[in-house]
Amino acid sequence: MRKWKSWAMKVRWKCGLKKMKTEWEIEVVGELEPVTFKRPCTSGKRRYEPEDYKRFKEELGYVARRVMGEREPLSEPLRAQIEIYRRVKISSLNYGDLDNHIKACLDALNGICYKDDRQIVEIHAKKLKGAPKVIIRIGRAE
Repeated sequence: MRKWKSWAMKVRWKCGLKKMKTEWEIEVVGELEPVTFKRPCTSGKRRYEPEDYKRFKEELGYVARRVMGEREPLSEPLRAQIEIYRRVKISSLNYGDLDNHIKACLDALNGICYKDDRQIVEIHAKKLKGAPKVIIRIGRAE
């Protein structure tokens, strides 16, 4: 089992309920600084992900594993609702592209909440100002 560094221990989670009375199957709330998708870097023959992107995926994956518990990843077509909260102004260029935030969030949940992010057929996402966190809701597509 992997030893989690101190930054992972500071992450809080909100467990999704097995039988929610809402339309969403899974709700993952990670109180962490959102990061945009970054392409892997290469150095000779070696490929690696940038450190902040890798850490974000590990943190959000840790939260998602706590939410999922013993449940198997979903295998049917899905829809997602993603809310990205940052302290900077939404119009700021430092906020990051929404599509890159979406990609980072979906990559982090790959193999945990669903088998592959190709199952996502519908996405609703928004950037908001507030305390840094990511809220991802996953439900069955209609």
